[in-house]
Amino acid sequence: MKKAILTLTILILASIACQLPGTTLGTQAGTLTAPAAPHLITGSPGPTEENPAGAVYWPATPEPARLCAIVTAIKAVHLRTGPSEKAEHIQYLTNGGQVRVLNPAGRWWKIQTSTGITGYANSRYLQEAKCQD
Repeated sequence: MKKAILTLTILILASIACQLPGTTLGTQAGTLTAPAAPHLITGSPGPTEENPAGAVYWPATPEPARLCAIVTAIKAVHLRTGPSEKAEHIQYLTNGGQVRVLNPAGRWWKIQTSTGITGYANSRYLQEAKCQD
């Protein structure tokens, strides 16, 4: 009974490990690395003239959609080092300026300016907008 439980536990753990991003699996033709997210395997496994090792490839993971915002404060809004009015002021963001939203969570959004400066701004003064590259 203990041997059966141990075998089952090993199979479950191996199954979970195979689903982890970056997991390398051994195969007869070499190794296969699992993608960062579950994907359907494309192509036909096994050696071919174009693919003598018989490698199987996953489609590329699409890049997440970019989220931007426009500053809607009457004059300007503070860009701060942390998500608080007590956090240190970095610079002012003027009305109409566009920023990239890195994390739109709660009252304080983590953003990045067009010059690459990252900080937090009060979401009350930001409006989601289409990114203007």
